Amino acid sequence: MDNFKMQNTIKNNSYETVDANNSENYMSAIDLELNRLFPTRNIKRVLFVVPPDGDAQMFNYETAKRGRYYNYPEYGFGIIAAYLLRDGIEVRIINLNNEILKACISSPSAESFDFDSIWKSRVKNEIDAFNPDIIGLTCMFTQASASTSLVCAEIKCNYSNIPLALGGVHITNCFMNSNELQNILSDFNIVDLFFLFESEISFRYFVQVVNRMFSEAGLSNLVFNTAAPRLFFSKREIPAEKDLDIIPAYELMCVKEVSKYGVIGSFACLKEANARSATVIANRGCRGRCTYCSVRSFNGVGVRCRSVQSIIDELLLLRDKFGIDHIMWLDDDLLYEHKRAINLFNEMVRQNVGITWDCTNGIIATSCREEVMAAAAESGCIGVNIGVESGNPVMLRKIKKPGGINNFISAANVLRKFASINSRVFLMIGFPGETYKMIMDTMNLAMEMDLDWNNITIFQPLPNTPIFNEM
Repeated sequence: MDNFKMQNTIKNNSYETVDANNSENYMSAIDLELNRLFPTRNIKRVLFVVPPDGDAQMFNYETAKRGRYYNYPEYGFGIIAAYLLRDGIEVRIINLNNEILKACISSPSAESFDFDSIWKSRVKNEIDAFNPDIIGLTCMFTQASASTSLVCAEIKCNYSNIPLALGGVHITNCFMNSNELQNILSDFNIVDLFFLFESEISFRYFVQVVNRMFSEAGLSNLVFNTAAPRLFFSKREIPAEKDLDIIPAYELMCVKEVSKYGVIGSFACLKEANARSATVIANRGCRGRCTYCSVRSFNGVGVRCRSVQSIIDELLLLRDKFGIDHIMWLDDDLLYEHKRAINLFNEMVRQNVGITWDCTNGIIATSCREEVMAAAAESGCIGVNIGVESGNPVMLRKIKKPGGINNFISAANVLRKFASINSRVFLMIGFPGETYKMIMDTMNLAMEMDLDWNNITIFQPLPNTPIFNEM
């Protein structure tokens, strides 16, 4: 465990937050809030809701009709659900992004398609049928903030008595910055509880505390948005490696159909149109310290790995029960520990998994060794992205990129030996202090690497990153 950085008291206008973990005086206040939110002190049913990736104004009907929007399974909620099911809690998950895309594909025309009525009716029908004791939502990306706020408002307007919880990467990142915190508390003032960081352990424990199975003193990664002052719990519970060997509750997820109505990852074009894709995570965290990235802030320092057999078991389940023939690794550092990565790929071959895979999130160039990529290719790898970002040595040091020019060129030399792997490069322009010459260094390096594709993005600072704080 460690403590996340948040001032013991934050005051701004009506916002006041107090660290409940570090004050015994607030134990009675915690109990009071739990009794108010859950009068029967009994959570039996939990509903998880994935909001649309954007709101109606952002939505493009023609793009969705062509099936070109991203559409990912509810992996995080699936993991939390797996834990809750072990405790005898009933769980349901609805993926509103998938519902929107599914409805668009089947709609006869743009005029007959009503974005908001689709997700609103789906939420209402599920809540009426299931009658949950608490509803949890997630917001991973900034672009989903507006749609998440709308879904929260709709639920609270019609079901004000049901406690509403919200978490995810975007929410966590904003809580770690005093200016962004004000915006989050304003935009989501109707939310009762905020869960920060990875929350499968802390959410499970919270449910057990509500059900009077454990003490309130063990609460973590949590903010009560209902008390005055707001109570937050500075104790940070990071799932250990022993906690990661859990397979998501796929029976509650729409894993069979997400790739039918949208795209998973950057390499979907290399698969047949009827291929069925999903996502899997083999480890959490990243060895890198890139100043523009929030992975280290969200997941903590270092990399935590699942057991190889646990991963294989999940892949076989996806193949045999759900017909999945391709996966995108969610990992930010899949090739961490070369021997382990080779062992994973060899076991995929030995146990005849027969699923192709890609690394859309990117791999670290220094790990692109020939023996690693040979094992990857044999196990079914069809595509990888390499995180390069800049071709200028000064900028690479400034953003603390794990690797230099020679590492990138060496990685490209290795990858060109494997024709079956579509190899691409992540490039970024617009870093603070970057000059035209530095940008040209990046372009020249990309041409020298001579891989299959270059993904060029404009730098956007994320809250809870070193570069954001510097700017």
